[in-house]
Amino acid sequence: MMYAKSLSMLQILLALSMMAIQITGQLQIPSLPSAIQPPGQVSAVAALRGKGTQNYGCSPQNTWTLSGPQALLYSLASGQLVGTHAGIQADRLGGTVEWVTYNTGNATTGNLTSYVQARAVSRVDQTPNGNVAWVLLLATANGVYGGPLFGVSHVVRYNTLGGLPPAGNCTAGDQFRSYYETDYYFFSPATAPSPCGGSSSVININFANILNGWTP
Repeated sequence: MMYAKSLSMLQILLALSMMAIQITGQLQIPSLPSAIQPPGQVSAVAALRGKGTQNYGCSPQNTWTLSGPQALLYSLASGQLVGTHAGIQADRLGGTVEWVTYNTGNATTGNLTSYVQARAVSRVDQTPNGNVAWVLLLATANGVYGGPLFGVSHVVRYNTLGGLPPAGNCTAGDQFRSYYETDYYFFSPATAPSPCGGSSSVININFANILNGWTP
């Protein structure tokens, strides 16, 4: 019985490793502006293309306010659908956003393989070009040890297309979805976190939850 349980865990780890290869492939990181370069000694661990909408609501002051993104994530290496991206907490500073990967790329039919949550700490304005800003985000939580986004400390949004709200005032209560695309680059410290210790911001998810189809 104990042997069968260990074999099952090994199979899970092998599956996660395969998923990481599909997501990362051969990473080619562009030369990033200094304002959005991750600090310290870091390595790029994944590169994904986001396609979806930046969602806005009209405030009582008749101005557009960002409520968060909603997008699908594709591997830059293979073009394969690998996960989703969404806002999970909105506030005046931009809120917290989350990237989630699944073994099928689909939240409905697949099992979670990793996730990272982050907040923006620096940006390069792209409004004159008609696009949302390039952004450096600091991870606040991530999980699923061995998954492709486990241990990520920083995320960079770069090479944006679209995503801005309409110009001018709006009517309070109105909603607007602005189509956008962008590249997301994920970075980890040179020393990867341990499943038995490491950074307090890392959350390790029980493998039993993955088998039961748990999603955040």
